[in-house]
Amino acid sequence: MITKRKLTGVVFCFIFILPMVVFAQEEAKTIDENILKDIYQQYLKTPEDEFILKRIEDERSSIRDFIEEELQKVVAPPPEEAEIDPS
Repeated sequence: MITKRKLTGVVFCFIFILPMVVFAQEEAKTIDENILKDIYQQYLKTPEDEFILKRIEDERSSIRDFIEEELQKVVAPPPEEAEIDPS
């Protein structure tokens, strides 16, 4: 049987804890250019190393993906302002 104390606990969770979880912002991603600089410095020391070339390619790709995501956030209209397709 649900007591008043249990009901109060459930209501507390819904009022105070659940909104914090729901409205928590995503962790902010950043670009650390020092990683790419370090890889390029390694490349200058050993330009024939295929592993370093692959790391450069991967890091540049992740930077491009990050920039693309950020641009989409800026350019894309908010869902409530997006036009609804009538068909």
